[in-house]
Amino acid sequence: MNKKLIIYGIGKLAEYAYYVFMNDSPYEVVGFCVESRFIKETEQTLFNIKVYDSERISQYFSVANHDIFIAVGNNSIRNDIYEKVKTIGYSFANYISSKAQYWQDCKYGNNVFIGEGCVIQPFVSVGNNTLIFASTIGHHCQIAENSTLSGCCIGGSVKIGKNTFIGMNTSVNQNVNIGSNNIIGVGCNITKDTKDNDVYSAPKSKLRIFSSSKILYNFLK
Repeated sequence: MNKKLIIYGIGKLAEYAYYVFMNDSPYEVVGFCVESRFIKETEQTLFNIKVYDSERISQYFSVANHDIFIAVGNNSIRNDIYEKVKTIGYSFANYISSKAQYWQDCKYGNNVFIGEGCVIQPFVSVGNNTLIFASTIGHHCQIAENSTLSGCCIGGSVKIGKNTFIGMNTSVNQNVNIGSNNIIGVGCNITKDTKDNDVYSAPKSKLRIFSSSKILYNFLK
């Protein structure tokens, strides 16, 4: 018999989590939940599954027989929800994709999501409440709690502080220490240690003054 799962959230990430848990895990999603102020008459169900108010979720689903996964992308908000859910007493589900590549010594906490396309080398640890999407993680990396890594490449022996976001096509050199509460945007190249609360962004793509048709005609024959 499948394990019973409640997904906290009703956004696109919650829809993604629903799909992979239902198709690639031992869980059956039996409910969604969110704060009552976010439930509209048109959002009473998702995938024909009822959306419940999170304030009373333990009245609908027993703590003993159901797990929860928090499908919220914002690190700070997800952490707040995580702490609230802990006080209720639910256990947290993890999702580790069958389409990810990782070694059996990988250590991870709870409410961890490792999606398809991830490549994780040996001696890696992943903290509680962390989301990793389509990223390459080098050997001996330590990723602290409440972080999100999306489409990035992390060298070996990197330490990533808690509550940190690293965006698509960003690379972090080996042996670099990333501070806590960092936001590292798309396309950055981090070669040195960062401090707590640092924010990095890459140069913007430049809009050229000529049409693509000129390149297609002159150079791509």
